Amino acid sequence: MLGNILSTDPAALLEHLRNTPAADTSAKTETQDQVHTDAYAAYFYPPVWIEESGISLSFGQRTRLGVHERSERISVATEYKGQGLLVSTAGLLAIAARSKEDAWRFLNEIMIGVVFNEIPATFIHLPEIGEVKMDTERRTIAVRSFSLVSSRQEQVHAYIGIDQPIRRDRTAIEPQAIINALETAIRYSERVPTEWMHFFLQGYTQHYNLEYNQAFITVWTIVEQYIGMKWKAYIENLPKKRKRKFASPGYWSTDHSMEILSLSRLLDAAEYDEVSKFKLSRNKLVHEMASITEEESDAIIVYVRGVFGRLAEQ
Repeated sequence: MLGNILSTDPAALLEHLRNTPAADTSAKTETQDQVHTDAYAAYFYPPVWIEESGISLSFGQRTRLGVHERSERISVATEYKGQGLLVSTAGLLAIAARSKEDAWRFLNEIMIGVVFNEIPATFIHLPEIGEVKMDTERRTIAVRSFSLVSSRQEQVHAYIGIDQPIRRDRTAIEPQAIINALETAIRYSERVPTEWMHFFLQGYTQHYNLEYNQAFITVWTIVEQYIGMKWKAYIENLPKKRKRKFASPGYWSTDHSMEILSLSRLLDAAEYDEVSKFKLSRNKLVHEMASITEEESDAIIVYVRGVFGRLAEQ
């Protein structure tokens, strides 16, 4: 009928089209819905390369971002807290969270696990998270929507075809390191308040960016909260009226709490001295605008890492 449209009678052609049933696409749509899951994704930063050791990359793969098939191959397919998770060779993490805010929380928890496994990683801001579709069975990530707002987002250029030089300090890690980081993230998130974890990662990121003043103040907030946690446990069994009085910042500052905790041997001498040094540096920064050194910023980060470790082991 349609072999030679020029020789076909127009009326007959119209009648043929009317009588031809439309193709049934419902099965295809249903299959697509089952295969692809709406998800959210963000890249590691600093950039990483996730692959089993012993697999060598060509010079072009190590110096350019133009090899899409290579850079977006899936290295880890697993779950995080019941949510499907795919991690590409080029360090793109895609998680099937219910909302962008949930994804933001999960991805930053994972970054904490990464940092605590001695792999550099930085805080993921909400605008840096893109919308994707993922298939955990076929191990694919597709249909991306990213806002190019930061250095982290330069890695998106690999997918959209911009010939962008790759960072040469890209850290090579093995897939097992990602699995270890996920286990660490789950363990810490069960014991450490979410806000503390986010503040720590933000402070760690500021330290990485050489912003030592900001890093110190951000992480000091956790130190105050930690002393406050110890103090609340100490006064827990007091009568309600006295407890309310001792819990009031108007009566008891962090400094006062530290003194009582130290005298009660709930804050040992070494930890008391260390926190006192942090408090002195904090006061000089806030009241005298004295800059924090790299060593001071690093010291408070190491201290809070130890606090998280102790909480995670409880």
